[in-house]
Amino acid sequence: DDPAFLPIIYEFPKHMIEKKLHLVPANFYIPNPNLGASVDEEFLKREFKKAEVEGLQSMQSFLAKHLNIQIATSMKAQRWAGADFWDEAAGKVTLDFIIEKSDVIEIGGDGGGLDDLLGLTVLGRDSETGAWYWWSHAWCHAIALERRKSEAPKYHDFAADGDLTIIDEIGQDVKQFGDIVRKCDASGLLDRIGVDPSGIGAIVDELENGDENGEGKIEHDRIVGISQGWRLNSAIKTTERKVAAREIIHDGSRMMAWCVGNARVEPKGNAILITKSASGTGKIDPLMAGFSTVALMAMNPEARQAESSYNKISRDADKLAIEMQERGIIFDREKWVKDKMMNRMTGK
Repeated sequence: DDPAFLPIIYEFPKHMIEKKLHLVPANFYIPNPNLGASVDEEFLKREFKKAEVEGLQSMQSFLAKHLNIQIATSMKAQRWAGADFWDEAAGKVTLDFIIEKSDVIEIGGDGGGLDDLLGLTVLGRDSETGAWYWWSHAWCHAIALERRKSEAPKYHDFAADGDLTIIDEIGQDVKQFGDIVRKCDASGLLDRIGVDPSGIGAIVDELENGDENGEGKIEHDRIVGISQGWRLNSAIKTTERKVAAREIIHDGSRMMAWCVGNARVEPKGNAILITKSASGTGKIDPLMAGFSTVALMAMNPEARQAESSYNKISRDADKLAIEMQERGIIFDREKWVKDKMMNRMTGK
């Protein structure tokens, strides 16, 4: 109650926060009238860059401490509800498992910039139980490890797990993405591929042109642009409900657990958004790819065929293995199945 003391707090106008102009370093002077005097401008810029690298919690702390952004405002993007049930929905899901058990498959893709992950998710529907099986993989360029040094150890761990591929040459990721799509298509189970319309050019070219021999081409109308933003609301809600009910069983990878933990929800009218901007520097590309597959699977596509090619070839392999054993001939069943699937994929 000192009448000689008048506390004043300088804050950003609401419209600047809504437009994210408070994140532009040139505007840091607004809540810091002593910038350049008692407040060091270069220090603020360094702390801001550090918070960008360290993640959402560090950024929230920076906003509250140095830019007078209330914590309630900076935490507007909340943790995705599905994250609370994700670990419990883990199973031993692999790509081959999905091909073996499913009557239809959807594939989603998202991301792919040099400083970004290219995420792929394969979603299969169990031919007997109707459960959905989720398997994800991601790629990043080696330059991303240089630019995101704080994340490099995680990326190397994910690569050691076999869930992330670190590439050295531009285009390797898109080609390998295409190889997985072609493998699923060769099984006879693939319905469609859903991708973010804003970044599908290289993927579309790869899928439509086929492999290096021009084989395994995917028809253009099977590559679907999945609208993002609020239009993805239904897929997000469907995913979290099915994960909570264990009607989606996923691969249990550390990479996907990390991506799910990075996801932040932002309300938009009656809908919710999960966007890269809301999630900060935390990568969510394989999760977004998964939402695209859910959007397609939720349309209840017809079973592609009564018996998948994989199952038929496996059944033939079992018969041949018995015959070879009776004749005393060594038979590599796994190689035979792999060769048959490859021949089907290439049309040989």
